[in-house]
Amino acid sequence: MSYEFYRIGIPSALTCVLFQFLEILNMYFAGHMGDAAILGGIGLGNMTVNLFAIAFIESMNAVVETMGSQAAGNGNLKLAGIILNRGRVLLMYTFIPITFILLNIKFFYLWAGQDEEIVDKMQTYMYFVVPGLAFYGIGDLQKRFLNSMGISRLPMVCSLFSLFLHGGWVWLFAIYCDLGVVGFGMAVSLSNAITCISMIIMTNY
Repeated sequence: MSYEFYRIGIPSALTCVLFQFLEILNMYFAGHMGDAAILGGIGLGNMTVNLFAIAFIESMNAVVETMGSQAAGNGNLKLAGIILNRGRVLLMYTFIPITFILLNIKFFYLWAGQDEEIVDKMQTYMYFVVPGLAFYGIGDLQKRFLNSMGISRLPMVCSLFSLFLHGGWVWLFAIYCDLGVVGFGMAVSLSNAITCISMIIMTNY
């Protein structure tokens, strides 16, 4: 029992840690650009995404994880697959109000008296991060589904592969192409897409 707990739990925990490293890499590169507005905008953007998007996405996916685990435990893999697909559909519906909030969050922060330059950077960053959140949501759902099947190493490997590439994307878009916060947002979305797509492809093999 203890072996099974650590066999599934440790890779699952490391997968969550690896996702947080994406934000750390962003802040690392932003800090070396010497622009306090970019650093503040990305920091505020990450906090906003965690509060208004990630929290809701992961809460919705946790329900699917619970129901999928029960179905898999009863040996009903067909039902587990149905729950997964229904979860994907419901997640897309949930993403609609999340997108609306994130694409208009600038007005709330300005009303709250935040620095206008930082808020502008944050909103620009958000325009390019939001598309990747859909991939994050589907990828997180796939990860939880695999965990419920007792497969936890695959999501960890896919996340590690994406993290390895993420630093290169940030350097390419934000620094080499000098796109600033746009480059950071593009890098995050691309990394989330790579994690999600690679996980789904590898699941079929």
